[in-house]
Amino acid sequence: TSTPTPTPPPCQEEGAWALACLSGDQRNAAVILRAGALPQLLALSASSSPAVQLQAVWALANLAVDAEVTL
Repeated sequence: TSTPTPTPPPCQEEGAWALACLSGDQRNAAVILRAGALPQLLALSASSSPAVQLQAVWALANLAVDAEVTL
């Protein structure tokens, strides 16, 4: 028998989605990075949930393409 993969809390997907939406704006991206969200987004990108992974990677991509924001 296989062990079922635990379902992540819905708040993980919603939180990553919110950061993905907000990170599309340069000013928000800077605030998100200063707040220390990068390690959490990286962790969420390795989630067992494809939906959480998608939102986290979307946010990371938005942060990565912003040339004005430095890590």
